[in-house]
Formats: sequence, structure tokens, C-alpha cells
Amino acid sequence: MATDKYELPEISASTQGWNTLLAQLAALVDEHLHTRLEVTLGEAANAYVPVHISGDGKTYKAQANRSACPAVGLTVEAGEAEEDVRVQRVGPITNVAWSWSPGKPVWLDPDTAGGLTQAWQPGPYRQMLGIAVSATCVVLGGSIDHEALASTTTTTTTTTTSTSTSTSTGAPSTTTTTSA
Repeated sequence: MATDKYELPEISASTQGWNTLLAQLAALVDEHLHTRLEVTLGEAANAYVPVHISGDGKTYKAQANRSACPAVGLTVEAGEAEEDVRVQRVGPITNVAWSWSPGKPVWLDPDTAGGLTQAWQPGPYRQMLGIAVSATCVVLGGSIDHEALASTTTTTTTTTTSTSTSTSTGAPSTTTTTSA
């Protein structure tokens, strides 16, 4: 019987060549999930560094500015220029050296190439990479622009008009009040 989501066959204890079958199934899951990319570095980078893809097709340390964003994910391992490394795009990634505040967004740093921050900074190139679920784990969820979220806020305006008659002149007067 195959699973509904990935059409993977069940493997029983008596299956011959189960290790080959498992390797094939892992490759099939990778085709569906696309959680990681293999990229060529354009510069040396440590593990857990946000990177962007440049016009030359190589990845460089990302920064929330005009020339070094958007980030496509975080490196999974360190590498030198011209080396291939894996980049995690979505899902949980853990680094024991991190000390995030759980429940808060993790942003691409506007001040440091390859940096991450939880301090939100206004600007046109800001990019939220994920949410910290613990001090050492971030769930990457792609790019979200805070301004795009703010633009969906609805503002309601109320206008009240009242008419009264002056007792001294007998003429009507109108007062309009607008509040947001």
C-alpha cells in the first residue's frame, strides 16, 4: 500500500534490498519537499549564514540591502569560495550557538553581511527568515516583508454630522466630526 502524500511503498521486515529501496525513497521525498538546495559559494561562509544568489549564479552572504538580498536560506555547513554546500530553505534548523527569544521573528540583518537579528529594522529590503521556536532552533518559512503585512491593516473612519438650530438667529448650523 502506498502513502497518499508521496506515493511511497511500505517496506516490510522481509523486503530484500531494503537499503537500496530506502535510498530511492529518500531521493523521492527530497524531490517533493525542496527543503534544501545545493549551491556553489562565491565566497567563504560558515554554517548557519544567510545567503543570496548573485547574478553569477553563486551564493554570497546575504544582507538586508539593495545588492545582497533576498536570502534564499541558511547554509547547513561551512565552505570556501567555489565549494558546493547545502542551503536550508524551509523547516527547522538548529544551532547550539544561537540564543534566540522563542516566538519572535528572525530577520536578515541590515548591518552585517551574513548576519541574523531579532531586532526589526524598518527599510525596503527587510526580510523575515523565520520564527524562533527555542533558543537554538528557528523554523525557516521564507520571505515575509513586514510592510506587506502592515498594508493589509484596515482603517475605519467614522463621520458624524449633527444639525441644530440657533436660538438667537433661528438659522440652522451644521457640525461635522471625523474620527479614525
